[in-house]
Amino acid sequence: MVTKNIRAVTYLPPEYHQKLKDYAKRKNLTESGALVEIVKHFFANKVN
Repeated sequence: MVTKNIRAVTYLPPEYHQKLKDYAKRKNLTESGALVEIVKHFFANKVN
């Protein structure tokens, strides 16, 4: 699959990975899709 998106690799503690999987399942997203949603939300609400 070709994409213009940049790959980001990270290591999550097991408890946060489980929270991510649970969130993705609730929202019917892949883990990658859930992370994109979370990052967008973070930056949309970021106050500098």
